[in-house]
Amino acid sequence: MSPLHPTVELTRDLVRIPSENPPTTEDGVSEFVHRWLASVPGLTVERHEIQSGRSNVVARLSSGTSAPAFAMLAHMDTVPAGEGWTRNPFGGEIVDGLLYGRGACDMKAGLAVVMSVLAASARSAQKPRRDILVCATVDEEGSQMLGGNDLITRGVVNGESLVVATEPSNLEIIVAHKGLVWMEIQTTGKLAHAGNPQLGVDAVRAAAEFVTRFHRAVSLLPQRHEMLGRPTVTFSHASGGIKTNVVPNHARLELDIRLPPPMSIAEVHGLVERCAREVEAEIPGCSVAFKQMNNERPPVETDCSTELVLAMSDAVRAVTGGANVLAGFPAYTDASVVQARTGNSTALVFGPGRLAQAHSVDEYVPVDHIEKAEAIMARAVNSLCFG
Repeated sequence: MSPLHPTVELTRDLVRIPSENPPTTEDGVSEFVHRWLASVPGLTVERHEIQSGRSNVVARLSSGTSAPAFAMLAHMDTVPAGEGWTRNPFGGEIVDGLLYGRGACDMKAGLAVVMSVLAASARSAQKPRRDILVCATVDEEGSQMLGGNDLITRGVVNGESLVVATEPSNLEIIVAHKGLVWMEIQTTGKLAHAGNPQLGVDAVRAAAEFVTRFHRAVSLLPQRHEMLGRPTVTFSHASGGIKTNVVPNHARLELDIRLPPPMSIAEVHGLVERCAREVEAEIPGCSVAFKQMNNERPPVETDCSTELVLAMSDAVRAVTGGANVLAGFPAYTDASVVQARTGNSTALVFGPGRLAQAHSVDEYVPVDHIEKAEAIMARAVNSLCFG
């Protein structure tokens, strides 16, 4: 059997180190990434502690210039493995050209790619004309995206940086992201015996009424983005009541709302407010309260005329032969955080794997995607940093 491509082997090594979030177990991967990069001559490698046992890794090939840095972002955490797998989620098994495991697609293949590209750049012994960075982050799968935000707070990346997050993009260049709002809805009613429901106020009914009204309101929104389509809402959690024969006095919902440009988070809040007040009017005696659960994640778009987009487009076409290489992304990434917080108009997403495999049972990444992604990123780095 022929030996594995080194970056495929590195992906498998990373998959075999669990880094589920929750329960925030990135430290093993953080230590591995730090040790691996620190062994490459010419790189400066640091660990930045975000929380106890959770550290970003930032590796830099210095240019000695003040030109905007080329920063490759890749998160180390994964969602939990969950149940129902037919393969070991931490085995890194390769079958029929697919590498299986939790995080194989999202996004340890992307992390392996940027580690390999940075190492090759350092080993070339050439002086780049701009700093080249790998930023391996924690908590991208968390509600606050602490690792990506810390890069901005420390000034590792800014509004001028050329940023690529190597999330699974099916080897397309992602230039538009939907925004994301996680909302908690709490309805309050009044307890009563179910034999006399007229004496109580049904909080679960109020929650159901909110679900119906809000879903209808979102479906009627006029916004439609060329790449991202329409706004969507998912009612991802519901709970309430205390016993079958008791009118419930409390219910709770969690909502995931995805909004395309040019929608704003303020518009989402306004829509929730309107539906909440309509429910209160429909069901006398109930109250509906709401709060946002995640940090600010507005929709963002990239300027497609920037040198980064042009260089990445040329590299993708050269390696894959694809003509239409630009696309949108319904999820949020560390690149989106950089855009939203700094006004960066250059950040984009590109990487191996398909978003449909992310967070799934028997998650996998095609081995050939890893090899092609590395070739594309190496070509873009050569153009932007050495050409």
